[in-house]
Amino acid sequence: SNLGAIWGLVMGNHLGLSVKLAGYLILSVFCLAMAAFSPASHASDLEIRKIAQSPFFRDAQVSPDGRYFLARVADDPFRVFSIFSLEDDGFEPLLQLRDQKNENTKEEFYVDWSQWANEDTVILRVSRLGGGTVSATVGGERETYARQFATSLYVFNVLENKSDAQQVWQLSERGTLISILPKDPDHVLVQHNGTGRPSVYKYNIRKETKPKRVQKSIPLITSWIADREGNVRGGWGRSRSGKLVLKLRPIEDDSFTDYSHLVTDIDQGFTPLSFTENPNILYVASNHETNTLALYRFNIATGTFLEQIHHNPDYDISSIMTHGDTGALQGIQFSGGNVNTVWFDRDLKAELEALKNSFPGNNVRMSSVTENAEFAMVTVSAPNFPGQMYIYDRKHRRLIALPEQYAGLTKDDLGKQVRIDYKSRDGATIQGFITLPVGATKLSDLKETPFIIMPHGGPAARDFAGFDPWVQFYAMRGYGVLQMNFRGSTGYGLEFELAGRQQWGQLMQDDITDGVQWLTKNGYADADKIAIVGASYGGYAALMGAIKTPELYQCAISFAGVTDLFDLVNGARKDSYITRLVGDRFRQSDELRRTSPLHRAEDIAIPVQLLHGRLDPVVPFEHSEYLHRKMKSAKKDVEFVILPQSGHNTIDYEDRLTFYRAQADYIEGCL
Repeated sequence: SNLGAIWGLVMGNHLGLSVKLAGYLILSVFCLAMAAFSPASHASDLEIRKIAQSPFFRDAQVSPDGRYFLARVADDPFRVFSIFSLEDDGFEPLLQLRDQKNENTKEEFYVDWSQWANEDTVILRVSRLGGGTVSATVGGERETYARQFATSLYVFNVLENKSDAQQVWQLSERGTLISILPKDPDHVLVQHNGTGRPSVYKYNIRKETKPKRVQKSIPLITSWIADREGNVRGGWGRSRSGKLVLKLRPIEDDSFTDYSHLVTDIDQGFTPLSFTENPNILYVASNHETNTLALYRFNIATGTFLEQIHHNPDYDISSIMTHGDTGALQGIQFSGGNVNTVWFDRDLKAELEALKNSFPGNNVRMSSVTENAEFAMVTVSAPNFPGQMYIYDRKHRRLIALPEQYAGLTKDDLGKQVRIDYKSRDGATIQGFITLPVGATKLSDLKETPFIIMPHGGPAARDFAGFDPWVQFYAMRGYGVLQMNFRGSTGYGLEFELAGRQQWGQLMQDDITDGVQWLTKNGYADADKIAIVGASYGGYAALMGAIKTPELYQCAISFAGVTDLFDLVNGARKDSYITRLVGDRFRQSDELRRTSPLHRAEDIAIPVQLLHGRLDPVVPFEHSEYLHRKMKSAKKDVEFVILPQSGHNTIDYEDRLTFYRAQADYIEGCL
């Protein structure tokens, strides 16, 4: 019943990871998911450990023949890439790769992506952290940390009764998988990324052989796409001036046609999604005649849009589902409050409706449908239910339950969620979500409730209804949480997104402020007990709330927040996306200074907690470090929490405990 007993090392150190084979059944799901708690732990710390644990499975996929499934399994502070057999009554991990840190070189290895290539072979992308450094000075001490990432592709064979076969080897260093070639199970297509002009090669995944080049590099193209037959049919890249380049090849031609005019304007949506049954027809998402992204068929040979297949006037389409073997359109997904699907495959639609009826009150989502469409992963979840995954056998209409994602968390522990709409000061409708404190069942239960305002990151992103551990962390402690999709958020069409361009700290901030005032006006929130909390752009918005409207909040918490807009756009071209999003460093310097927390530290009028990962490659650690210095110099109330092993989108488990514990203490003192 402990991890050490379950996994035995049977192979030597290979490619920097431990390759493990286990012939033991998983006897204790709870022990796999989280460490045992000390009897002396306080109840609040027990809650923090529950919410800080990693979800049990990530990236789960069933094999094409339904005999196995793979997943990255939680073993905090690491994850274990595992392949399980489904032919026995229990879940037996056949093969595993464990994240590993080399204490001599300080390099860290981990599996961050995987895909079945055929019924018994998996392609893995293994990333390496190390080889480069970043240094920072905090509290007078200067330390250096690994930062640079490198990736390689590996072949991993399920080797039941194949002891003479090769189990794992490096397929390509710095390669990107282009196609698994469903009609050729012995090969895959990989592009080499070692240079700025990659070529595409066909690799044998049954044995190590010299790859065959099937597409030579051409100027400007850095990312290739192939059809379901394995023919390289197009590529993306950028011109020397930074403009997007798109080239596509009709099936009967040897040369590529330049379709860059379709993507020259970064706001003109044109995204190839999948090839149809006709090898010259693409499914594409485009807004060339609509505000929201619609689905079209596009003829590569003639360069013309064919019929519009689906359009939702309120929401962009986000993805499509197609049959792996035939290319037939099965469903279209768009993002309302939840991820919604419009089904074209009547059988799949009927099956999903039956599944929903089996789990009333939950969101039921189907994903990772196999190429032959015989198996799929089904996730059942709700805002107050972290979720459980099932393997769905379509032929036998059978569900195989996997362990719950968060052991020890029940619906009674978590807050319910309601969707709300409110009007901005200029009349725009802003969609939002309120997570109720644990114990409340409806919005009208809230009377003068302490509240957390939590704007999302991006800002070209959006929030959805659903389970969010950070949100639930606050709901478990008795707070209501308001999330809103302010203007500039994606998914609501081009007009809504464009309204937020170059409105950092301005219109987007006003939409957040209007949400706070809506809460207090309706009596839901206690006006004297409100904090603003966010990450990345949300952290920036929290800091701007502390500057522009300090009368609304008792404190602000910023994780990995942007503090210096000059640094954000430094070196960017005037026509680049980041300049369009934020502003021009030279022509709008006064505005950027006025909306940069770093340059307005003396105007911060409420207590602030800053949290930041040392290894953040997106918003550099220095953004919080320098603001902390300036606030201390200005004698402002500021606390700085450093997460030494964390980046921007991922937080190391021990850092995660620090992250939640620091906020628990801080918010209690604040509100």
